[in-house]
Amino acid sequence: MIFESAEEAPHGHGLGILTGALRKLSPGHTRQQMQGIRLEIKYPKCRLLNGLAEETWMYVVHSYAADTDENLVAATCEYGTSVTALIELDNIWATQFHAEKSGLDGQKVTKNFVGLLSGSNK
Repeated sequence: MIFESAEEAPHGHGLGILTGALRKLSPGHTRQQMQGIRLEIKYPKCRLLNGLAEETWMYVVHSYAADTDENLVAATCEYGTSVTALIELDNIWATQFHAEKSGLDGQKVTKNFVGLLSGSNK
């Protein structure tokens, strides 16, 4: 809903808060992707990733990925091609992974998010 459109609902429109669309994962790869992924951090100053190691793993379950402006992409993962895993734009974040299922690294992302909401983690 946060993007302009999604292949999952070709006749619908998103809110357009972020530019881009959700597209099906690359052909030739299992859909739905359900596994741990290694984040490739593109924007080290991303506030959700504050305090995480350079090699961070998260858990995903998805069949679609964001095709968006590369300036929004804070982290990607590899699944046959580079897939957007985390977006940051001002005070808007969108993750492709499930922080709540991602162990200690996921807990840190959640703690960072709560801190940002409360103003204690700027």
